[in-house]
Amino acid sequence: MCADRARLLTAYEAAVLALTPLPRAVFLMCRIDGLTYPQIAGRLAIHETVVPCALAHALSTITWCMEGMRPNRRMPSMVIAAETELFRRYQMHCVRTIRALGPLRREPRGGSNGYGLHQRVWRWLCGWWGRWSRRRPRPAPPSFDEWLRSGMGHSSCAQMAQCP
Repeated sequence: MCADRARLLTAYEAAVLALTPLPRAVFLMCRIDGLTYPQIAGRLAIHETVVPCALAHALSTITWCMEGMRPNRRMPSMVIAAETELFRRYQMHCVRTIRALGPLRREPRGGSNGYGLHQRVWRWLCGWWGRWSRRRPRPAPPSFDEWLRSGMGHSSCAQMAQCP
């Protein structure tokens, strides 16, 4: 009994991870956070009609994965459009965050080996920038999933996205 439950939980977690970011965020906000459709739409700054479409897609994908099959249903076009718009807003949020941190410190003359910029970008991406910087460590921007779940999507746009 316990082994079946553990196997079922593992399959459920894998099915949720198989979802694309917007359906996963909508599913988790509905299932875990207990938010209503208008609350989810307001938090993500998407049209209310996208929420049930994304939730239906998430539930069908989870069902297919739990039955051991590959999901073969295409994502609805309005969900694709909303996810694309949210990702564009996420990219703008990351750009604004990085620009707000200010310019990077230049290497002293003769201290660069030609790969200085590449090394600095790589260190920042890996989260190790704080070791080499004289400033306070810079926090990395959140991932797209974290950004969606935190509700930052609504603060990045002036008005709610229009229904496709």
